Amino acid sequence: TLAQALTLATANQNDTVYLFAESNTGATTADNLSATLTWNKDLVHLVGVCAPTAVSQRARIAALSTASAISPLVDVTAAGCLFRNLQIVHEQASASALINLRVTGERNVFENCHIAGIVDVTMSAAGACSLKIDGGAENVFRHCVIGVDTIARDADATEILFDTAATRNLFEDCFITSY
Repeated sequence: TLAQALTLATANQNDTVYLFAESNTGATTADNLSATLTWNKDLVHLVGVCAPTAVSQRARIAALSTASAISPLVDVTAAGCLFRNLQIVHEQASASALINLRVTGERNVFENCHIAGIVDVTMSAAGACSLKIDGGAENVFRHCVIGVDTIARDADATEILFDTAATRNLFEDCFITSY
């Protein structure tokens, strides 16, 4: 699991964790989490090994279908990390599973990632978002897809939520989609 791989990585050494796609079926090619994955080691990178498509990469992080409401699904508190060629997809049928990816760390780079929150109609609630940058600063999102256009949102849900002095974050060549 990614949680186990992270425990084996050493902070500040540029260790890299590879998430390999196992097939073309989303359900069989994800690390299905039962609790929040807190990426908390500086300079530890996560790279998906799969076709570098822009949408729904097969190197996926998702919630286990039987897990209780997880929010956030992935919490990046570390700094200086690279996340590349991944899909982070939150599809729990729960109005309490609000946040897909929260970034509080600084100077991280997300490259060719599909950050897909609110993938069930019950998740469209106040505070729901695909990406929440909460105090994180100087992060770069490059060639990312943020959101999904397959589930209707109500007026309270959003794709990107900025909070608590989220400053100097850059979005380069990103596609933000919603329904």
